[in-house]
Amino acid sequence: MDAWDLGALSTMLIHILVAPYTKVEESFNLQATHDILFHGLDLDHYDHHEFPGVVPRTFLGPIVLSVISAPFSFLSTLAGFDKIVSLYIVRIALAMISLFALYRLRKSVEKVFGADAGAALMLVTCCQFHLPFYMSRTLPNTLALAVVNIGYSYWILDRWKPTLFCFSVATVVFRCDLAVLVAPMILTGLLTGRLNLFNGLKWGLISTTFAIALSVGVDSLFWRRWLWPDGEVFWFNTVLNRSSEWGTFPFHWYVTSALPRALLSTAVLIPFGVFLPPRDLFSMMDKRVVLRVVPVLVFVCLYSFLPHKELRFIFPAISFFNVISAVGLAKIVRQTLKSSLLNTVFMTVAALSLLVSIFFSFFSLYVSHHNYPGALALQRLHFIETYPNGQPVEESPVVHMSPAACMTGISRFLERSTQWHYSKAENVTDFSGFTYLITDKPKMDGFAHFDSIKGLRGVRYSRLKIDLEDQLFILKRKVRKVSRPTCQWKADTKKKPF
Repeated sequence: MDAWDLGALSTMLIHILVAPYTKVEESFNLQATHDILFHGLDLDHYDHHEFPGVVPRTFLGPIVLSVISAPFSFLSTLAGFDKIVSLYIVRIALAMISLFALYRLRKSVEKVFGADAGAALMLVTCCQFHLPFYMSRTLPNTLALAVVNIGYSYWILDRWKPTLFCFSVATVVFRCDLAVLVAPMILTGLLTGRLNLFNGLKWGLISTTFAIALSVGVDSLFWRRWLWPDGEVFWFNTVLNRSSEWGTFPFHWYVTSALPRALLSTAVLIPFGVFLPPRDLFSMMDKRVVLRVVPVLVFVCLYSFLPHKELRFIFPAISFFNVISAVGLAKIVRQTLKSSLLNTVFMTVAALSLLVSIFFSFFSLYVSHHNYPGALALQRLHFIETYPNGQPVEESPVVHMSPAACMTGISRFLERSTQWHYSKAENVTDFSGFTYLITDKPKMDGFAHFDSIKGLRGVRYSRLKIDLEDQLFILKRKVRKVSRPTCQWKADTKKKPF
């Protein structure tokens, strides 16, 4: 690990420290990792039995995270720290996995495009917001991206056997929609003669069969029924097109909105990576880059047909566009060694693109810090309603957390000792059994307002200002005043004879 790797790790650690909590999209893998760490083989207490989600997800990612995190989490618990420390441990473990994958990709870039291009890849990635922010977050897309980046590292070197293995695992286990990326990669390899059809079919079938068998075997045990999780996800999202129930965007959204926000100003380096400094248009194109960027472009184009769109769906494209930007930056630096006014202009453009990207990345991180009111509410409740000796103010307090709170940062890792009790039950109508409520309603019968938690309402980019508002409220059950009954008798002061 050199300075560039340490720089990438430091960037991810800053994101973890500033925004340690997680959103609802990350909840399954995070809760599953928590359950493996703290419940072990006691599957009855696992969170997914009560809250299975819309579609089932694989436990393979949480198992890997748990194996890496377990020794450190055990020591943390032994030392008496709250479970939130284990949340940091799990996120750092995922950051290390992502860093290893990025390191492998960097080494392959160095072999094909030069050592300066490999260093530039780390620099470009660190200057952005989205990848460093999400590389430690327990999204299925993040777990898939780590495997995809390792697959890219082999693909760049035309090592198709491990390439197909990595992409088979990433597709079958974590994100079935990666098939839209794998198909044009294979087709390009076949058309250019870099991949043999027979070998491709053999390695692809073996890898896919292995990945499906592994997923079905492990996940059926945890879900207590025979299933292939990502097969059900594919059926739900693609065949039934049910994902559109969570919102849709126009066909061009990835190109006109998602990619510009993800790449920021480093996108101006992409043309320099695709083209060489030369004489005519055809000779200007760097074939090493073009042959590999075409499948990624096809991936984005095909994915655009799916109505429901999210930026995280195209993480693999963002990662490879960063490779092209890095190659472009390396070319600019090399040309700068040749004294020329044009080369100086190009170098100035490159430097400004990195600085502007860094500025907006820090601003985006500042915005994200205010986007987890649910976690802040629960943390504040624990802080206020706990004595210095660690005992809760109320005896055996029961906290109900509304969906709005659970979707904005609350996880099992934030729960305290067994003296506290928590409920995430939905559609509750009788709240009389709860001591505290964390809800988006400022008033409720039988409860007194205890505290308000601000959350992000919007961002005014023209002024680089964020607007906050009270989004969640901590309510405490009112103490019932019991009136003493009026005495209806008087003591007889006269002495009675025996």
